[in-house]
Amino acid sequence: MTSADNESPTRRLRLRTAHEVDITRTRFVWNGYLPVGEVSLLVGKPGLGKSTVVVDLAAKVTTGQLDGDLNGEPQHVLYSITEDSESMFKARFIAAGGDLDRLHLVDVVYGDSTDGTPLVVNLDLDGVREALETWKPALFVMDALNSSLSGQLNDNSVVRPQLERLRSLAHYTGTAVLGVGHFRKSTAGVDPVDAIGGAGAYSQVVRHALACAAEDETVRVLSVIKSNVVSLTDVRSLEYRTESVTVSADDGGEADVGRIVWLGESTTSVVDLLQRTAYDDGDERADAAAWLTDYLLERGGEAPVMDVLDEGHQAGFSKDTLKRAKARAKIRSEKADFDGGWVWRIRQRT
Repeated sequence: MTSADNESPTRRLRLRTAHEVDITRTRFVWNGYLPVGEVSLLVGKPGLGKSTVVVDLAAKVTTGQLDGDLNGEPQHVLYSITEDSESMFKARFIAAGGDLDRLHLVDVVYGDSTDGTPLVVNLDLDGVREALETWKPALFVMDALNSSLSGQLNDNSVVRPQLERLRSLAHYTGTAVLGVGHFRKSTAGVDPVDAIGGAGAYSQVVRHALACAAEDETVRVLSVIKSNVVSLTDVRSLEYRTESVTVSADDGGEADVGRIVWLGESTTSVVDLLQRTAYDDGDERADAAAWLTDYLLERGGEAPVMDVLDEGHQAGFSKDTLKRAKARAKIRSEKADFDGGWVWRIRQRT
């Protein structure tokens, strides 16, 4: 190898006329909700089933069931998971009816180690590009997006270049990139775009964003809250709920997980719901009740009390808030069995 082989390509300006640029129509993996070749964001408070919604969408992509330009054409999906266990994720994907042969988990390993770590945009995007070019997936999910970004995530100068690199990757490969994010803690009366947590670059660079909000203790609403590729008035909000289902485990047992049930179009929207909570003195308790309901449903309807309180604390709810929310969400405290500990168990609704 010569010294010239190690040199970086010469940087130069390129001038073209506008005639050389092709105008192409916007294509959708999911009509109105998930555009091809763009970075989209799905945000909401904890406990609204965001990750379960994305698993459901990914499953439908692998079986060609989403209403969009790829309907009837099963596609590959690349998936980066950082907040769920791989075991629970697989069980949710099976519960959603996905094709495991078309699902590819992506993380980073070092040397001979088999312990995976989250991919990092600033370090691993060339590897991701190679994977996208090899498998040509319709969808690349990053759940949670923040886990793959470096530096101070409230700093625009840090976050913006990373999101721009992701956007360039989506444009170049024609892959729909979907990142899962969050709302900041206080959202009552706030426009949902302004409520997106982290740096302002999330709402500036990302061209398409969806959000979830709770209509009541069980019904959730999904809305498109920002788009540069479709008119917001053309995309109706949707209602969904999470139900608990049982999946056969690889060790011969069973795993209880949550599955999304779509309820059709909604007469309200995430914007309406955030405005409504501006006048609700019990906003924190309502958020805690929503989180608690989905947390238990995603685990088959019950979980040890200490696990609930610990996970709830990490989601931003105090022990006292969760205990008050327990009554609102119609959660019972019961012994798991004769020799077992205490669990919080949701009263299943028919």
